[in-house]
Amino acid sequence: MATAKSTITEARIREISKAMMKAWNDHDVDAILAHLTDDVLWAEPSLEEPIHGKEAVAADLRDTFTAFPDLHFPMEDFHIFPSAEQQANVATWTLTATMTGPLEMGLPATGKPVRIGGTTVSRFHDGEVSEFTTYYDSLDFMQQLGLLPKTSGIGFRALVLADFLALRAGALAGRARKAVRL
Repeated sequence: MATAKSTITEARIREISKAMMKAWNDHDVDAILAHLTDDVLWAEPSLEEPIHGKEAVAADLRDTFTAFPDLHFPMEDFHIFPSAEQQANVATWTLTATMTGPLEMGLPATGKPVRIGGTTVSRFHDGEVSEFTTYYDSLDFMQQLGLLPKTSGIGFRALVLADFLALRAGALAGRARKAVRL
């Protein structure tokens, strides 16, 4: 006989979401991990692909808090939209931080501040977060940190043009290889 999946109430979803946000603001990795399933799926724009499990999440959080030691989510910008029926939550937020440390992916500290808004979708299983997916404008984030040129400047136009030309050159090379084979 299959065991019934336990459900979580909207009140409990709110409680967990607020506790996790407090833990983020306290930079308390263990408190964040306490609300996650062991096999949690964790995804956000700075990751090449989603990561799985508490150990990987802990490493990502420590990397983030090292790069952004003043990282903070103002509580007045934090809004929770729980759904007991879907066993999920959508939270909107604003993040403020200054990049004073390097990121593990090889990005050096820029010393620049950032302020971005975003959304996190959390899915729950047996009263814990089993999926944590964050969405924000990563282009704006990188531009604020000075890691990419602003979209209105000549530098960004040159970057886009170079990307377009590389794509075009690749397509032309592909056609030339195909023509040689014929």
